[in-house]
Amino acid sequence: MRIENLNTMDMFLYLYWLLPIIIGLICILVVRGVFDACLHALLGFINRRQRELRLFQRPNRIFLIRHGESQANVDTSKIIFFFLRKNSLFLSLNSFIFPCS
Repeated sequence: MRIENLNTMDMFLYLYWLLPIIIGLICILVVRGVFDACLHALLGFINRRQRELRLFQRPNRIFLIRHGESQANVDTSKIIFFFLRKNSLFLSLNSFIFPCS
């Protein structure tokens, strides 16, 4: 059916169905915009609060304690790294005999 052949009753029928669809889409966009704005504000607040807490919970001082001599300090060829990871290295015999030197 072409637009020129529509009578007034058909136009009202099309507007009757088209108008609620347009209003519904506008409402969805507005509600979504309000929802997005609220969600953005809430996430911003949570992010700022988490950053404040993280800064508050940091220690005032960090103490570095040096342990004794490890196997990697004794073995200068670095072959030991092919067999063991750095966190798996043991202390050398000197660190047990002279722990404070």
